[in-house]
Amino acid sequence: MLGCEQMAGASLRISTLCLGIVISGLLGASDLRAEEVSEISAYSEIEAKAYNLKTVRPSRSGRVYLFQKYDAEMPVDGKIFLLRAGDTPVMALRVLKTYSTTMQVAAKKLLPYEGFPALAPNSEYRAYEKIGNKVAPVPPTPEDLKDLAELETPPELPPDSPAPAVPSPQVEVPPEVDPELKQQQEEEEVEDEVGSHYPNFFTMAVGLLFNAKVPGPDPKFGGGLLYSRNLGPTWAIEGGFFYYKASGDINDTTISTTILPLIGSIRYQHRYNDLWTLYAYGGLIYPYVASEVGATKRQLSEIQTLSPTLGVGAFLQTGPNWYLRVNLGTDALMLGVTLQY
Repeated sequence: MLGCEQMAGASLRISTLCLGIVISGLLGASDLRAEEVSEISAYSEIEAKAYNLKTVRPSRSGRVYLFQKYDAEMPVDGKIFLLRAGDTPVMALRVLKTYSTTMQVAAKKLLPYEGFPALAPNSEYRAYEKIGNKVAPVPPTPEDLKDLAELETPPELPPDSPAPAVPSPQVEVPPEVDPELKQQQEEEEVEDEVGSHYPNFFTMAVGLLFNAKVPGPDPKFGGGLLYSRNLGPTWAIEGGFFYYKASGDINDTTISTTILPLIGSIRYQHRYNDLWTLYAYGGLIYPYVASEVGATKRQLSEIQTLSPTLGVGAFLQTGPNWYLRVNLGTDALMLGVTLQY
């Protein structure tokens, strides 16, 4: 019934002990500006944005990498970003060129961390990029231009192999100096790969549960705990339970019950943008009677009936691993807080 998806591209405040570890090693990189190193390596929080990147391929020299980005918002040429695998820093790179039509980024390797001398094709990482401050133009070196031209050329295919279905971007040689950097960002069209590294989600929720077969006013107010796991970018399964008490009269007899509705569902989800994830679900709910006073066996059997559930919902990302959640279905109207791990 409930779940979410991996945060991608959300802006967040991070300590430079996360992004700043990169700077201690970057001091020796010849193409970094001293003032930028000094600012980013300060022990203060900086405003940064995070997004997912997938390695397409490196150049033959290994100095430049081509990455696939999962959303249409391209980084600014010249920006430095840090790749991480979970909490482990992998590599620091500088953006050389972006390709908005194919949502790809070419970046130059600045500092590889221990254990990551190179990036394997199809490997996925979380990128952290500082927000703010215009980046002074950084003219590409002749070696950079050579690597860019190589990456913009389709890779050689073995004989009898079919041509790739998607055309490669045209070769464009960037100017030596770009006096004005591109500031306007394109409208985001995100179909993000969710849960590849953190597929588990835990939700605490409260709200109104609908079940006319339980004696007492309808709907009932209760709370619950839910666990879900992503099966891929668009599907997830979820299970959990809720808790509420109800009391009502049937044939002049007062019946009091404590109900634990057990819920299982499968969900289809779509990440609309960096903040919102929408979903629809279907499943089953079983109102288990934990305790009762005054109910007959027949009334208990009528209460404890397996019923189908259908509904829709949304997640609003509020932090790197936190979401607010709303759910409206035939079983419940719920509000919750979700943790991704």
